[in-house]
Amino acid sequence: MIIVKPAKSYRLLEEAFRHQNAGKPPGNRLKSGHLEMMKVIIRLWQKETGKYQQQGYRATPRSTNTLRTLRTNSKQLHKMTHRCVRTVRNLLNRLEDFGWLKKTFHGSNASFELAINPDLLYLQDTNAENAGNVAGKFDNPLPSLRQFLPHTLSRVTRQVTNKLNELGSLASDDEPATASAAPSPSADGNQPEIKAGYHPSSEDPPRKKQATLPLQKSSAKKVPPPQRPDTMEEVTAHLRERDRQRLPRHLETVWRYAFSELAEWMPGYLVPSEVTRGRVALAEFFVYGNPASWNAATEEFLHRIDLFVGECERRTAAGKKAFIVIPSLWFDIRNPNGFARSKGWFKTEQSKRKEWNIRSVIGKQLTRYRRAQDSVSGNPEETLRSIRQYLEKRGGPALFARFTAKLNAADSSLAGA
Repeated sequence: MIIVKPAKSYRLLEEAFRHQNAGKPPGNRLKSGHLEMMKVIIRLWQKETGKYQQQGYRATPRSTNTLRTLRTNSKQLHKMTHRCVRTVRNLLNRLEDFGWLKKTFHGSNASFELAINPDLLYLQDTNAENAGNVAGKFDNPLPSLRQFLPHTLSRVTRQVTNKLNELGSLASDDEPATASAAPSPSADGNQPEIKAGYHPSSEDPPRKKQATLPLQKSSAKKVPPPQRPDTMEEVTAHLRERDRQRLPRHLETVWRYAFSELAEWMPGYLVPSEVTRGRVALAEFFVYGNPASWNAATEEFLHRIDLFVGECERRTAAGKKAFIVIPSLWFDIRNPNGFARSKGWFKTEQSKRKEWNIRSVIGKQLTRYRRAQDSVSGNPEETLRSIRQYLEKRGGPALFARFTAKLNAADSSLAGA
């Protein structure tokens, strides 16, 4: 099995970086951002090949003399380097001009393939007796960089190698270290200053150190008073003028919808004073929340009213007595058995709906993968890569992990049968 050694590959990058920049004007040189971007690409390529090896596929394409390319996009590289998408594109273009990689567009989701120059990689064959670099055995679609690079690399310390390999799923260097990691003292006998640089196990690239500001205490969360206020002015006294003008629109939407849906259970003796008290009670749900999320809160309240109506209908169908709604009591935020109770119903339904959607998405992708396996012209490896990109875009790595677990469980059941 062919594995990549990140620590030694990074040393090859730095060696090529120094030689290609030597004697060139500043405008024609590679910058530290290009070196950082290339290290991120190698780390992604290492993780990608490791995942294919875990799935039982070869680490290289059908041609054994060609290295596997990295399928990625500008958005993924933007998240890992914390640079804007335009900067990512400019960095890739400059790296391509210097012959470090080759970019091939495919047109779907702005994704592209990156072919890394094998001269910048330190690859090792775990089955071979010679533990040297075997990258030279692979075809190089880019200009050769061997004239800038040493033929052999001295060993790096085991501690550094393990740190550089910890994010990948490939094997790490388990052989003892023969080189010391401590820096040599300077001519005057003083120990040189050690500065923190880029570490591949960190998602944050090197940045300028910023002065830390003292933590500011957040304002205390507004809580409702022990008793419900009698007037709308008392409820909205602490609101800004802008929020005070917005509140009636949201309040009227929920209030009218509640009356239209609860007309069957509404008593006919609601006097105007009771309507006023009910509106004040409903306003507290908005006032003691975040004004920036009032639009979402309005939609949630309407849905919670539907849940309550459904509960009343089920109780009536079962021959049980439904609630007789009195707005000033039911909308009181202090009443745990009133409108506040529907919050738990809403969260339960949302979690069930989310789980149903996840199962539906995983089921569709499983069917897609099975069809690629059964088809004569299908490519299961490429289909799996596309499925992984789709699932991680929707739900992150956790969603793809659930898909993999479901796929492995199905394969195990078929093998047992």
